[in-house]
Amino acid sequence: MLLATGDEVVIKAIAAGISGLSLLVSVPVGAADLVAKAPIAAPPTWTGFYVGGQIGGAWANRDVTYAANDGAAAAVVSGGFVFAGTQPISPNSFNMSGVVGGIDAGYNWQIQRGWLLGIEADLNGSGLKGSGSSTSFIQQLPGLTFTQTVAEQQKVEWYGTLRGRIGWLPRADVLLFATGGLAYGKVTSSGDYSTNGPFAAPFGAAVGGVSLQCTTNSTCFAGSSSSIRTGWTAGAGGEWMFSRNWTAKLEYQYVNLGGDGLRLTANAVVSAADTPASFNANSARVDFHVVRAGVNFHF
Repeated sequence: MLLATGDEVVIKAIAAGISGLSLLVSVPVGAADLVAKAPIAAPPTWTGFYVGGQIGGAWANRDVTYAANDGAAAAVVSGGFVFAGTQPISPNSFNMSGVVGGIDAGYNWQIQRGWLLGIEADLNGSGLKGSGSSTSFIQQLPGLTFTQTVAEQQKVEWYGTLRGRIGWLPRADVLLFATGGLAYGKVTSSGDYSTNGPFAAPFGAAVGGVSLQCTTNSTCFAGSSSSIRTGWTAGAGGEWMFSRNWTAKLEYQYVNLGGDGLRLTANAVVSAADTPASFNANSARVDFHVVRAGVNFHF
C-alpha cells in the first residue's frame, strides 16, 4: 500500500523516537555494569616500615651562674679583691637558635581503625648555637675604671632520638600522635674571663697553693668542652597520608640533655709550683625546642 508523504514523515519520527528511547534506557544499564565491575579501593593502612627526612628550626635559652672551685677563684667570682668598687661576676643569659634537619625511620602498628602504636628513630645535624656575656666593675677610682667580662658560647653539633609513638586516627588518612623517649647529642661549649681598663695593671690572688695571675686588657681564664650527652625528649605532631606510600608531617619536640658545667682555668699563676685557680660556668640544663616538617615513604 502506498503511503502519503505526510504518513512517511510520521512513521519515520515514531521510529526515531523509539530508537532514542532504547538508547536512553541502555546507557544507565551499561553505566551500572561499569560501576559494579570497578574495583573498590581498600582503606589506607599505617602498619609497616617507613623512612623519611625532615627540616626545621630550633631555639633555646641559657641561664648561666658562676661558682668558684677554690679560694683564689672566689676573689674573682664573689668580688673578693680589695679594690674600690669591686663587684661579683653577674649571672647572665643568652638565646640560641639555628636550623636542624636529618633522617628518620620507624615502624607502625595500626590497631583496629582508630589507633596506632609505633617506634621511631631520627638523627639530625644542628646549627643551634648562641653566646652571651656579663660585665661588672673590678675597680673604680676617680678617672680610672677597670671592668671584668666573662663570656660563654655553646653549640649543639647534632642530636638524635629513639622514641615510642602513640597515635589517634580521626580519619583513615590523618594521624595525630604523641611521642617520647631517649635523646642524645654532641654539645660543645667554651668560655673566657678578661679584664679591661685604661692601662695594663697586674693583679693576682693565692690561697693554699692555688693561685691566679692576671693583667688588665688580657684573657685571664679560659676553658672549653665537647661531649656526647644523653637525656630525654617528648613531643607531638600530625601526619597526613597524601598518597598510598607517602605521608607529610609537622612535629614539635622538646629535647633535654641534662645540666652543663664549663670549667674556666687561670692562664697564669703567681708561683710556678701553684695549681691554677678555676671556676665553673653552670647551666641548669642543656635543652632546646624544635619545630620541623618532613615527609616519609611507607613500604
